Amino acid sequence: MDDLTIGFEAKRAFTNRTGLGSYARFVIRTLGRRFPQHRYLIYTPDPRPAAGLAFLDGIPRAAVQTPPAVVRVAAAGALWRTFGLGRRAARDGVRIFHGLSQELPRDLPAGGPVAVVTMHDMIAARYPDYFPAIDRRVYLQKARWSTRMARIVVATSEQTGRDLSEFLGVPPEKIRVAYQGTDPRFGVRLSAEAIDQVRRRHGLPEHYLLSVGTIEPRKNALLLLRALATLPPGERPFLVLVGRPTRYLRHLETFAHTAGLEGSWRVLTGVPAEDLPALYQGAGLFLYPSRFEGFGIPILEALRSGVAVVTSTGSCFAEVGGAAARYLSPDDPEALADTIRSLLADRETRERMVEEGFRQASRFDDDVLADGLMNVYNEALTCAT
Repeated sequence: MDDLTIGFEAKRAFTNRTGLGSYARFVIRTLGRRFPQHRYLIYTPDPRPAAGLAFLDGIPRAAVQTPPAVVRVAAAGALWRTFGLGRRAARDGVRIFHGLSQELPRDLPAGGPVAVVTMHDMIAARYPDYFPAIDRRVYLQKARWSTRMARIVVATSEQTGRDLSEFLGVPPEKIRVAYQGTDPRFGVRLSAEAIDQVRRRHGLPEHYLLSVGTIEPRKNALLLLRALATLPPGERPFLVLVGRPTRYLRHLETFAHTAGLEGSWRVLTGVPAEDLPALYQGAGLFLYPSRFEGFGIPILEALRSGVAVVTSTGSCFAEVGGAAARYLSPDDPEALADTIRSLLADRETRERMVEEGFRQASRFDDDVLADGLMNVYNEALTCAT
């Protein structure tokens, strides 16, 4: 392919430490390093990085683009992303414009940049009760507009692709699945001393179970506490939840108090990104009881980190975990408790799961995923001619 100018709507690469921000940083980093001959324009209304700028290292032709200083306030920045960014990208000579977080600007001119948009999930349509009505309405309006305007719609999983057709009527022939990868730090094996230092810094016991994700109803951490409650106190492993708390945490605390789980679990918030690999690698098991996701990046982080994974049936989790993970109903605490007990007692099985996890994670190597996404761009350009 000739040298391209590729533009990204990438606000969340700068403002979100996890989730959509992780995806945006992953796309920019992997494409920029795999295809350094291209020019990458990274558009954001606010360049102040909440998650650092390391994802731009090693990309010789990357440039962060912002609106004039007069619009760098919250409301004006949002308007610029919707009604000014498309014309700006056209003036900058962008040939492929990729909306990384489920939306495209409304002012992309006809004959200008070819639009691609990534849709991460349709949870707002599938599980509307998890969202305030106004948020759900705005989200779905943006999703309908963006999927209509895009030449190709990128889905982060086969499950999301099916949901886009079911809930938005996106033609299947317009959808391409392109998976997400992880930060390279999760593939680096740490020494026992380094793991122990992080564990002690966070005040954790030597042996623990780990779960990572926002502490909200959909992530279903209550199932983990219910499973612990079925185990005798002497057989009860320590549970660590890592993630941003919401009001749901009060519900967990109430249950834990009633079930006599004080001293059996702990919540860690604001954990530095550089500590996460050690927390994964020090865990006896990784538990991910979420009811539904668009991809499930913590599963892949755990596989890369060399820890056995137990997650939920349904959703897209088998796409990520493959044969390496165990899958259980998100509503069966007794089955989860039995699985935890049996796996902790069976080191040989855990080691087999870890080895299979490394093989499964190799399907999500950076270069493989970058090549797939560049193929999407090539296809979009071919369809536009």
